[in-house]
Amino acid sequence: MNQIREASMSDLESIINIMNECIEDDSPSSNYANRLSISNPPKLLIDKILAKKVILESDGDQVKGYAFIEPFFLDPSNDSFAQVGVYIAKKFRNGFTGPKLLIYLFHIGRKNQVKKLFSFVLEQNSTSIKNVERLFDNIGILKKAVILNNAFNDVLIFQKNLEEPLDPRAQRFYDSVVKENLSIR
Repeated sequence: MNQIREASMSDLESIINIMNECIEDDSPSSNYANRLSISNPPKLLIDKILAKKVILESDGDQVKGYAFIEPFFLDPSNDSFAQVGVYIAKKFRNGFTGPKLLIYLFHIGRKNQVKKLFSFVLEQNSTSIKNVERLFDNIGILKKAVILNNAFNDVLIFQKNLEEPLDPRAQRFYDSVVKENLSIR
């Protein structure tokens, strides 16, 4: 049975495997240049999991994707702003895992009185751009913000005002995802 839940340290290997798939993509969704190692995981990732900032969708023992919400890196002391990231295993990218995780981050943000969510997407990641554009507003671009594959890459900036209502279709999706997964946060 599919469920959205908080990630735990026992999920670390699955999360790293998904991140490595994202690193190796033709249109990468991660700004890590090299594969991550389960024997030496990034401290930042461990800290996010321990702080209960990572959620995931699983089907039994199989992690389909994960997402996080954290302070907005341009203004970390401002609690009304947060940034999100969503990473999906390749074989589940054509399903609803990404949208469900993203919409659940709206719920978490609203519960924590976040007013605006931000998402940063590498310009060459057309699939992520399409998915994020459905729910967020494109507000700009950071030119040559990330070095990836020995080249500078642009990053698109998206924003979602959580104080504004969702359109009716997105609201129905939000209601069903949140209702099914009320066990977290």
